[in-house]
Amino acid sequence: MTRLADIAKAITSKGSPIVVATVQSKGGVGKTVYSFCSACFAAEKLGLRVLLIDLDQNGNLTSLCMDKDDALSMDNLSTVYRTSKTSPDFAQIKPNRIDYAEQFGVTLTSGSLDILPAASDLTFVDNSGDIGVFQQLKAWLKTQGGKYDVIIIDNPGHLGNLTICSLVASDFILCPLEMGEFGFQGIATIQRFLNEVNDNFRTQNPVQSIGYLPYKVDTRTKEFKRLMSLIESNNAGHLLVGDGDTFIEHRVSVAAAINSCLAPWNYSQTDKGAKEAGINYIETLTTIYGIIAGLDNE
Repeated sequence: MTRLADIAKAITSKGSPIVVATVQSKGGVGKTVYSFCSACFAAEKLGLRVLLIDLDQNGNLTSLCMDKDDALSMDNLSTVYRTSKTSPDFAQIKPNRIDYAEQFGVTLTSGSLDILPAASDLTFVDNSGDIGVFQQLKAWLKTQGGKYDVIIIDNPGHLGNLTICSLVASDFILCPLEMGEFGFQGIATIQRFLNEVNDNFRTQNPVQSIGYLPYKVDTRTKEFKRLMSLIESNNAGHLLVGDGDTFIEHRVSVAAAINSCLAPWNYSQTDKGAKEAGINYIETLTTIYGIIAGLDNE
């Protein structure tokens, strides 16, 4: 079997969906783009049944996958939080199935992609003083049974109640990392946040960290090498995905692809940079899904 086939088999053999939260303490660091590409990779390259959940009130991930007006007219995350867990309607909340061929121009062989869209009134959850909201998303995911192999949750660009809701429901956390001094400061903040969630809500089954994924980096520069040395000198190298050997390179073509609502490997431009961007994403996501599948040591 190929590496991708091995990963897909390992994930589907688990019998229940693997839930991965994409988290950062600030916006603009590639969190939503990563979540989108990760979902496309799982559906296209691994043939998995994927559910995307957009927990960011801004709805940027929703906009990549569907029309925002359509999203507001159907079940969305606010529906999950406005419906009682004991209501018969709770389990009937239905994500939207993405017509992958029509939306992205790619025909799936066996995978699928659904999305539970965001809504602007998720703000009330983020500002709620009721700790009962933290269990709501986890309770709804349990009603979905065997419908999905992978669930990817895109979070707001800050650490608040919505991110707690996400982590309470997740198996793994992955953090895109802005390569700069402020990004490094954020590592300690997120680690404390994750530890508090595990201590208060996940003592029996802690959320596991896949790692911090350096994002939009130029490995040729002295600054990148200096920052990586800084991480190593602070004994934080083990916190990076693949001990720092895995990262997303800076490519203009990635932004162009996302502006066209396409994963980088499906971008039609044939220049060298665009091809390399697609290869970089596929290699990176193969590593990450190998970790998720438990094949990271193979």
